[in-house]
Amino acid sequence: MDRRSGVSEPAVFIFPYGILVNKEGLGFTDEAPATVDACYERVTRRIYEQTEGLAYVILDQQVKEVPNYRLAIRTFA
Repeated sequence: MDRRSGVSEPAVFIFPYGILVNKEGLGFTDEAPATVDACYERVTRRIYEQTEGLAYVILDQQVKEVPNYRLAIRTFA
């Protein structure tokens, strides 16, 4: 979820293409144990276990090679 967003059900499903870190900058989960549909709930629960239930996804330029990667970031209208 993107807390900055004003849209209903803002979601960031791009996490398997990067790494997730918590507020302390530490990794805390396997980002891609399966397809997003199969693992997003488990990953979301792991995020909620972190400080303030917050995580950041860190991506590099290679994400731009993923077809339609922007569709996986549904946070703004």
